[in-house]
Amino acid sequence: DLVRLISKRWRLGEKFQIGDVVQIKSGGPRMTVSSPQDTYGYNGHESVHCVWFNGSTRLEELFAAASLEKVASPK
Repeated sequence: DLVRLISKRWRLGEKFQIGDVVQIKSGGPRMTVSSPQDTYGYNGHESVHCVWFNGSTRLEELFAAASLEKVASPK
């Protein structure tokens, strides 16, 4: 239903914004949120599109929103 989809996207947008620095709760590289709007994109769960670098190689992936947490940006 459209109302439910919009509501879920709004709640996800409250948690993660474009440009937020996040990390998988169990550890891993710091990543930047490039889109918090990919609802249901990860096995039917709310998802977040993230980008990060491994050396000079740019990587990107969808992650389940529940598996991520915001972290302080490196200065």
